[in-house]
Amino acid sequence: MAASSSPTCSPSGRWRPSIPGSAPRLPAARLLEGADLDLAVARGAAYYGYVRRGQGVRIRGGTARAYYVAVESVMPAVPGLQPPVQALCLAPFGMEEGSEAALPAQEFGLVVGEQVRFRFFGSSVRRQDQVGALLEDWEPEELQEL
Repeated sequence: MAASSSPTCSPSGRWRPSIPGSAPRLPAARLLEGADLDLAVARGAAYYGYVRRGQGVRIRGGTARAYYVAVESVMPAVPGLQPPVQALCLAPFGMEEGSEAALPAQEFGLVVGEQVRFRFFGSSVRRQDQVGALLEDWEPEELQEL
């Protein structure tokens, strides 16, 4: 006969599932008492405002990947032949919220009256590229179209 799992009630009155066949060498899971979730959100928001004023400890983050936009090379249209594509780095790996970066001066052209499609790419392995880096070629596993 198979063991059935049934929920049990903790001393705090919260329901938790019981796991049949749990490994005997592991200690029993301890149910953590939760705080008031609304209060936790309010405290987090207040502390964020405190940190924005330059006080407290700021936990830094940043983009988990680098982001690029595709730039097609200028060349005459040849039926069946795709023009070469370059990738322009817009946001490097680790760029933080609110950061600003100037792109080097470059000229880009669009054909007036034609639809335009912007292709974006992301990479979690190209961590050295900086804003404005123009990639000529890359391995298929380096950039993924988004």
